[in-house]
Amino acid sequence: MARIEEYTEDAPTKGQKARVQNKKRARPGFVTAYLFLYNTASSLAWFYLLVLITLHLAGISKTAVENHLPSSTHQYLRGGLLPLNLAYGPANPIGKHHWAPQWAVPVLGRASSLYMVIGPAVKWIQTGALLEVLHSAIGWVRSPLTTTVMQVASRIIVVWGITDQYPSTHSNPIYASMVLAWSLTEVVRYAFYACNVVGLEPYPLLWIRYTTFYVLYPIGAPSEAFLMFSTLPVSLFPARYNLGSFTLSNWIVLILYAIWWPSLYFLYTYMVKQRRKVLGGPKKKVE
Repeated sequence: MARIEEYTEDAPTKGQKARVQNKKRARPGFVTAYLFLYNTASSLAWFYLLVLITLHLAGISKTAVENHLPSSTHQYLRGGLLPLNLAYGPANPIGKHHWAPQWAVPVLGRASSLYMVIGPAVKWIQTGALLEVLHSAIGWVRSPLTTTVMQVASRIIVVWGITDQYPSTHSNPIYASMVLAWSLTEVVRYAFYACNVVGLEPYPLLWIRYTTFYVLYPIGAPSEAFLMFSTLPVSLFPARYNLGSFTLSNWIVLILYAIWWPSLYFLYTYMVKQRRKVLGGPKKKVE
């Protein structure tokens, strides 16, 4: 699931800022320096990924050589449902043509090959977020430990439990939308933290952090869910689950997929409230 501390951790109100500043002053200097470097390095790492993603999807980089859809991607498209990893065979014929318009084929082809360019880097950069659990556990940051563990674990599940374990996800175009949303979110989030830890709070950065979720969260979280769903043994004809072939890991993925959607609604609406708290909502007219 998308990183959600801004959704789950109460945003500081004006009355709380003085207490926050006192905590910052009480933080040892070496801790402040470390947290500044950690968040700066994390923001730069995600920015590096964002540049690679943008150049590859735009067809600018030398890695963007995929001008056609690989056969595995055709399987996602022919049924008209990107998330499904469809089963094919003589007894289960599906149309020869997919629904994607011709102009979209190069873009989808590049999206389907993006994992080969950034997959390992995304995995290890995201794994670096495990340090945030340590930061919370030893009291260097004010994020609640339980919340931090849930945030980091959700991403670790995706990069190690899904994309690392299921090679079929590597050619799923949804992987590209997921990491694009992640990188845009993390560049802003870590940059905000780097400024915040040294007592700075640039309003443009604050506004971006509490506004881009309107677009990025509905892209990132469903992409994660659909990517997980694509690993299940699903057949479109007949349209039913092959429950008899489900393993324990398949059931776990299906349960995670089911809880992703109510979580998306809850976290999205919660973030709307947090944005009003931080930036203020529209003022009511006085009659």
